Formats: sequence, C-alpha cells, structure tokens
Amino acid sequence: MIDLHMHSTYSDGKDDLPALIDNVVSAGIDTFSITDHDTAMAHREIKNNKELLKKIKSLNLKLVTGVEFSCVYNGKKVHILAYDFDPFAKEVLFLEEKMSNLLKEKDKYRLSAIENAGYHLSEHSKAFLASRINIRKLDLANCLVDDGYFSNKDEAIQTFLKKIKYPSFFKLDAEEVIRSLTKIGAKTVWAHSLHGINEKPLSLSEVEVLATKFKEFGLAGLECYYSLYNSAEILGLKNIAKKLNLFITAGSDYHGKNKPIPLGMISSDGTAPSLGEIDVNKIFTKID
Repeated sequence: MIDLHMHSTYSDGKDDLPALIDNVVSAGIDTFSITDHDTAMAHREIKNNKELLKKIKSLNLKLVTGVEFSCVYNGKKVHILAYDFDPFAKEVLFLEEKMSNLLKEKDKYRLSAIENAGYHLSEHSKAFLASRINIRKLDLANCLVDDGYFSNKDEAIQTFLKKIKYPSFFKLDAEEVIRSLTKIGAKTVWAHSLHGINEKPLSLSEVEVLATKFKEFGLAGLECYYSLYNSAEILGLKNIAKKLNLFITAGSDYHGKNKPIPLGMISSDGTAPSLGEIDVNKIFTKID
C-alpha cells in the first residue's frame, strides 16, 4: 500500500516520527512520504538518526523524501508537494526560512485577531504555541478548546478561525516554489487540487487550466488519489494528468488525531490504484 501525503509533529501532525512509522506499519503501508507543511525537517532528522534509519530498513519500508509548501498563485491558495530531493539542499532551506519568516508575521496577525475578539489565551497555551515550529490552525483551535472558549476544534475553526482573513503575502509564490525545486531535481506535485478540507472546490476545467500553467514552471505530477475524492473525481484528475503527461500520486493527508483521516485512506469510496499504476521506482530515484 502507498501513502505519499502525511504530517508529523514537525508541522501540524499529532504523531512524532517513531509513532508515525509504527502507525504506517500498522496500516499496512510499505511506501510512504512524510510531507510536513513548509519544512523537510523530519527527513533531516531521519537521515541524522541511525536508529530511525535502521528501523525503516528493518521493516522493509520505502521512504520518499517529501514536503508540502503553502503557496498562492494569482490569488488562489494552492499546496505544492515536492518529492525525491536532498532535504539539506540550500534551495530547500531557503524556501523554509522564507516561509518561516512569513509565518511569524502571520502568527502575530492572527494572535492579535484572537486577542481583539476577546479570546485571551492562557499561559499554558502561549507556551505551547511558542514551542511549535509553525503554528497551524489546528494548534490554535486546540488551544481555544483547552482554554474553554469552544467545545471542540471544529467549532473553533468553523465559527471563528476560518473567518479570519489573511493577506495573500503570508504564502509563497507557487511559481517560485515549483521552479526552484524543479531546478534541484525535485518532483513537484499539485496536492488536493480539486479541494482540501474546508477549502473552496475548483472545477476539473479550472484544475486543468492551472495545472497546464504549473507544468510550464516544471510541475511533474498531480495528486489524483486523495482521501476526500470519489471515483469520478479521481478519474477526472487522472484524465488531466494523462493529457498533460503528469505522473499521478496517492495520499491520505494524515494528521493523526488532528484530522479524522486514517493512514492509507486515498479515496472517499475505496477507489484504489490498479497494480503498477503508481510505480515509485520509476518516478523517484532517492528512496530510503
């Protein structure tokens, strides 16, 4: 089984690396990628940790280096996955630092919005947020729940956090990300192009137009199998990928307990790739 889209505690996932690897095995997955938001730190940690590397090899797992950058293109929010690259590459570190600086400004913006709305975070919540590499919406939601302002994280997101409007400059430019990472040999993929959780859906025709433009920048693949997509949506995306000569990938977008999506869930209705449809050995060259 394959799952090329999941998150650890290095972004907004709930599982640390040892737990995530254990859960990958429990889910029956043999080929996976950790694609934390805006950082490849998980992969740098794995490459520097002999015990983790030994564990992955002993379990006969195939690990593909990955990252998911939060981007914007012509005012549209898009998520660009990148695979099969050196996580220590200066281009990767540059994009991470650039995004980190943008996120620090975004953190100030939304923490101010939270305070101005009358939600005063506890010292415990402030300490937790300060410990995060990148503060995500789920982190804020959990803090607001812990501090007694909302009954659950979905309520916090839907009734308040989702309504905070952010300037587009808090995200990286999709063209810059695709071109920069393609230049160092990474395979860039457009993640959940139709829609992600709590995202406004695009039509297949809109996806095709944008994917065509992204291919000019170097886009190599399209995430066609995804936990929210049914067989008709998957087929539509696969047709676009075939037309544009993009390889296809499959991912759950697992976040552990932070999202109700299990590892290995790559469609909403059980649709799965046919045998050999996603050949990672042909797509990727750097597999641990």
